Amino acid sequence: MEQTIYLAGGCFWGTDHFFRQVTGVVATQTGYANSHVPSPTYEDVCRGTTGAAETVKVVFDDSIIQLDQVLDLYLLTIDPLSVNRQGRDVGEQYRTGIYYSQAEQEPVVEQTLQRLSAMVGEKPAVEAMALINFYPAETMHQDYLNKNVFGYCHIDRSLFSLARDYVPHQTIDRDYQGNLLSFLSYKVTQFGCTETPYENQYWDQFDDGIYVDLLTGEALFSSRTKFFSDSGWAAFSEPLSPQAVMEKQHSRNQITRTELCNRAGTSHLGELFEDSAESESGRMYSINSAAVRFIPKDQMEKEGYGEYLSVWNE
Repeated sequence: MEQTIYLAGGCFWGTDHFFRQVTGVVATQTGYANSHVPSPTYEDVCRGTTGAAETVKVVFDDSIIQLDQVLDLYLLTIDPLSVNRQGRDVGEQYRTGIYYSQAEQEPVVEQTLQRLSAMVGEKPAVEAMALINFYPAETMHQDYLNKNVFGYCHIDRSLFSLARDYVPHQTIDRDYQGNLLSFLSYKVTQFGCTETPYENQYWDQFDDGIYVDLLTGEALFSSRTKFFSDSGWAAFSEPLSPQAVMEKQHSRNQITRTELCNRAGTSHLGELFEDSAESESGRMYSINSAAVRFIPKDQMEKEGYGEYLSVWNE
């Protein structure tokens, strides 16, 4: 049986492209939801006078994929605490929202947002209500990223691979280490997302200390091998030990890259780039701040990392 849910997640190009690749999704359509103005155009919506949200109509076969799974996937594509903004897009039209078309969908939506609230520690800025109206967007906005492969998208493109590979009825572990992880860290470490360059905690920090795995606590990198990179992420020339970081080859958008994971292989850290002119070793370990925790040098002994103080004597 088919169901329809309407999802606002910022610019509708990326949300549409994401759900087109999910097994069990029958059809998608970009459009404008809950507008005060009948049949608004894209220009009308951009003026901010319609109250409409850029929204994607998602039709799915619930014998293949359930509503709660569709919503779990949706939450991976948004910043749930951002108000009227996703990525570089700012304005009421870019607010996040879940608009249900059937009364029986409401409790599923509420339960999903309750789980999210428990994870992020506050009420998420995701609107939840019955759909008032939906007007399809112009033809140019339908399937936009397939027609414009290098078009702008605020969603981390690594999530498109997740959408293609997602197996319905295989539950996303919503509560994985929820007591340790922020929602951003959850997406980075568990789904291989990449945080925003120049807007993360450690990209320009050079205090003495070490960086440890957020989940396992294993010491990964020292500030002694950290260097400034124009990439906008924390960059190191080498790890504290070769065994601390696992290297895995993967292909994305027809480009082969080397993914960096923790020793256990349970947490995505970042990517390795060879032939870096900025690095003393020629290798750049590009690390997401959301995947690690910094321990200042003067706190290392107290936190059980005293053995690594010898790094400063080398």
